[in-house]
Amino acid sequence: MSTTENGSLLTLDENMRTLSARRYALAVLFAGGLLAAPQPANAAPPKVSGPPEDLHFVLPAGTACPGFELHADGTDSQVLTTTFTNSAGDVVRTFASGKGYNLTYTNAETKATISFPSSQITEDTIFHKDGTRTVTNTGDFGIIMFPTDIPAGPSTTQYSGRVVYTADADNNFKILRVKATEFDVCEALS
Repeated sequence: MSTTENGSLLTLDENMRTLSARRYALAVLFAGGLLAAPQPANAAPPKVSGPPEDLHFVLPAGTACPGFELHADGTDSQVLTTTFTNSAGDVVRTFASGKGYNLTYTNAETKATISFPSSQITEDTIFHKDGTRTVTNTGDFGIIMFPTDIPAGPSTTQYSGRVVYTADADNNFKILRVKATEFDVCEALS
């Protein structure tokens, strides 16, 4: 079970749909920031939002880690996100930067936890016409790979450096490039 932003509980099926829609946010830790980018003459001015709310995810065994349910908590982010739209009002890019989440991962079975303090992060997301996105993250952040991703999960990795990936319309990820140190959260909590 997981909770929505207003605190209500989700069923497993609702949880998986919500996770699919919201996992993108957890994976990139709601980076946020300000960036001046050229805009078409008729485009709306960029919109700045943030900081984001705290996050709490409950991921069933075999989803984020093999063999155990993983709880992932993100707190105290100071990220700002700038959203750029085209003249039709479609989002074409978001750029986020700032102090990311303090992250805590917990093995629900053993209650073992591991925490990572926040750091300065960035996330640059380009939205394509076919519904896919290309995301570039820098800093210290976590990415959860599900069994439908490439490479296939379940896995939860804490990165320090730069990762580029794509996400399709169903939020399936495909890692393209990694220039970062990697820490295997699932192995550490096993």
